[in-house]
Amino acid sequence: MGAVNQGPRSAADLLRTPPPPGAAAITLIGAGPGDAGHLTEAAVAALASADLVIADRLVDASVTALVRGGGGGGGGGGGGGGGGGGGGSGFGGAVLRVPRSKRGGAMDAAQAQIGAWVGDGVRRGLRVARLKIGDPFVFGRGGEEVLEAREYGVEPVVIPGLSAALAAPLLAGVPVAATPAAQVWLGTGFGTAGAVPALPAHHPDLSLILLMAVARLGDICAALAAPPLAWPPHTPVAIVQRCATPSQRVTRGTLADIARAAAEAGVAAPATITVGAGAAAGQGSEWGELR
Repeated sequence: MGAVNQGPRSAADLLRTPPPPGAAAITLIGAGPGDAGHLTEAAVAALASADLVIADRLVDASVTALVRGGGGGGGGGGGGGGGGGGGGSGFGGAVLRVPRSKRGGAMDAAQAQIGAWVGDGVRRGLRVARLKIGDPFVFGRGGEEVLEAREYGVEPVVIPGLSAALAAPLLAGVPVAATPAAQVWLGTGFGTAGAVPALPAHHPDLSLILLMAVARLGDICAALAAPPLAWPPHTPVAIVQRCATPSQRVTRGTLADIARAAAEAGVAAPATITVGAGAAAGQGSEWGELR
């Protein structure tokens, strides 16, 4: 009988036995959808014991402020400086590093820089915390980073985070799965070789949730409206920008006009787009934006 791969260590392992100083370790942490109030207990413990924190640029400033020693106040901003370190008097004086922007075709270069920092930290015997917005395994390349950690001879701890795919609609008052008949499709704005992603055909009970799609919103709306997908032009759309932070903002429209409305409102990443039945149910809701 073959060996069973138990997979990455769990957050419970970390809480029971945090890595000692001088022992190289890698922890892949989900930072949650927004400000530091949405970090899990395990995430806070991992940051507290880290020597080096490598954060995605879109991690909220209130989270990276914990590493810098800022106490977690404020919010709404991106992760911080451009590519250097920023040591601090935060959790154990950990060094914070944030890669340069992944936009404009620089995604692979930024990911390579992250990998180099992780490798350097392991070789120096550091406890490395890799801090990723949302959940590391929801379109976060978490699987790739687990494999890279194993190439360094380290079995990483993985700490889940709450994804904006679930939190953003809730906080905007958009009930995407309010009934047992409701169906939800989750995807991104990226298709194979730069194409528009493969999208589902219209169904009245279906809601789409799209991450990393603001820059391609016009193309996505056009693809949804055209045959054979045939989503009606009046289909409601809601975009939640910087969810779970004090600067959260919701932009609403229809498939026919949301691209223009988003451009006029200056909508930018991080943002979560909901199309269809859920957005219809939440439109005009007085209980929305439950920050």
